[in-house]
Amino acid sequence: MQAFAKFFLVLSLFSTSLTLAADKPQDSVRTATNEPVIIRSNELFVVIPQSRDQLMAYSMQSNTWDQIAISIEPDQKIEPTTTVSRNMAACQLGQSIYAYSAKAGVWSRLKLPPESKARFEVGDNEITATVKTKQGKCFYIFGATLGQWSGIDLATGKQMLLEQ
Repeated sequence: MQAFAKFFLVLSLFSTSLTLAADKPQDSVRTATNEPVIIRSNELFVVIPQSRDQLMAYSMQSNTWDQIAISIEPDQKIEPTTTVSRNMAACQLGQSIYAYSAKAGVWSRLKLPPESKARFEVGDNEITATVKTKQGKCFYIFGATLGQWSGIDLATGKQMLLEQ
């Protein structure tokens, strides 16, 4: 019983100190300590430069680089949300899903509606995204051959018009 009381006391003090530290105002000074990130797959490399202003990819099939501009906070993490397969790469940042095809050698951006929730999966030749909005669900596919997004409304079956 005494061991439990000591454990509870230590846990209470630790929780209180974490709460006090969380309430402390944070400094608004940001430093550029982000390191560049290089992610390798069988047919591609994805590079996230230290500047965090673009996503870059190199296709070993076409021996070309492609890049797409992104806009994020300097301290926002990208790495854990970047997923690669043999030929494809995808990254969700805010209300956008960025997809890359090594076969087509291009990036493409899927702009998501405000306040929507998305889930994406990366296959060897496609990236799929299911997007839930207040109006319903949509299903999108980014194909390896053309490197473009295409989508349908799951309730009506109507094809979605997308900016390319």
